Amino acid sequence: MKRKLALLLALVLLLSVFTAACGKEEPTDVKKEEEKVADEPKEGSDGDIDDEQYITLTITEPQAIDPSTSNDIYSGDILNEITEGLGRLETGEDGGDIIVPAGAEDWDVSDDGLVWTFHLRDYEWEDGEPVTAHDFEYGIKRNINPETAAVFAYLLYPIKNAEACNSGEKDLDELGVKALDDKTLEITLEKPCAYFDKFLPHRIMYPQRKDLVEQWGDKVGSEAEYTISCGPFKLTEWTHKSELVLEKNENYWDADNVKLEKITYKVIEDPSTAYNMLSNG
Repeated sequence: MKRKLALLLALVLLLSVFTAACGKEEPTDVKKEEEKVADEPKEGSDGDIDDEQYITLTITEPQAIDPSTSNDIYSGDILNEITEGLGRLETGEDGGDIIVPAGAEDWDVSDDGLVWTFHLRDYEWEDGEPVTAHDFEYGIKRNINPETAAVFAYLLYPIKNAEACNSGEKDLDELGVKALDDKTLEITLEKPCAYFDKFLPHRIMYPQRKDLVEQWGDKVGSEAEYTISCGPFKLTEWTHKSELVLEKNENYWDADNVKLEKITYKVIEDPSTAYNMLSNG
């Protein structure tokens, strides 16, 4: 069963190599990035979860595993597994996509639709430090900071003064994002935006550790040791142009519902090579 599952998932990702051509991620379609492997238990023909509980997938070499500077699909896949944003994409009872609370236990929207207030749950980074509203504020501001040159910064333009801050016309202190305390994040929009919640699971709104970003500098996301997890998995190995290994993050707040122990991504640049490897077992 394990081998069949790995083959199936690898073939799916192999197809994406042809369609995406390892290029820029389509920013208006955040569905792929928001879906966590950990959220969907893998079943065998008898309906039981595979006892070995690990899968192997094929990808091409990711860019830096940095939510601000990367823009490719595969970096997004890794970030999605190691980070818990404010919300998570799930499939509703009618088969449609819905956004459900994740890093935030819940949120409120003001009557005029301008102010979104997020109430964070108690959860931690893999080193035991708490994830706070300040981490979300910093992450969003880092993406808007013109010096970062984040490709997906424009997705944040519904936020008050975001476009002006991103162009350098206004200071980042004027951005409509504020940590009211460690557990409360307030985001003010330019005007009501009915689809704003669709960005909650996207890397552009992930929490980031200011202390580590400043400590690591240009090394952020360049090696496994320069990443940090607050999601279901943590990046433990990255052998460039060979493989990346993600292992279950036991400090994850919802670890009991993470069924996989390990995800191995095999880096294969040539799609025909990937196909031959899979065909030959």
